[in-house]
Amino acid sequence: MPQRKRMFLAVVLLLSFLVMANEGAAHPPSSIDLRFEPAGRLLVVGFKHLVQDGQSHYIKEVQVLINGKAFARVEFYAQAGKDAGQVSMGLPEVKQGDLVSVKATCNKFGEIKKDLRIP
Repeated sequence: MPQRKRMFLAVVLLLSFLVMANEGAAHPPSSIDLRFEPAGRLLVVGFKHLVQDGQSHYIKEVQVLINGKAFARVEFYAQAGKDAGQVSMGLPEVKQGDLVSVKATCNKFGEIKKDLRIP
């Protein structure tokens, strides 16, 4: 095999490895769980996001919309647990039938969205 072809093949393999390694390290949250506690008018947002180092790879933001309108945005600068996290917030004005939409965003790559209709 000519040297140019070997060099090209080596570069392609190296780039492929780097892309795969980066995708393995950066990923969106794997799931999000929404729960409304009517007694306290409280929204509990739980997310699963497996990381090795919660200081460098974490959920950076949780956004909440009510009926399509921005309600709250919570920013994080680390993830305390290596596999999950949770945030709670009061929804004093929410009523039965309202649609609560939540988006959790990873600081490295990806996001997950979920909706909850208030019972």
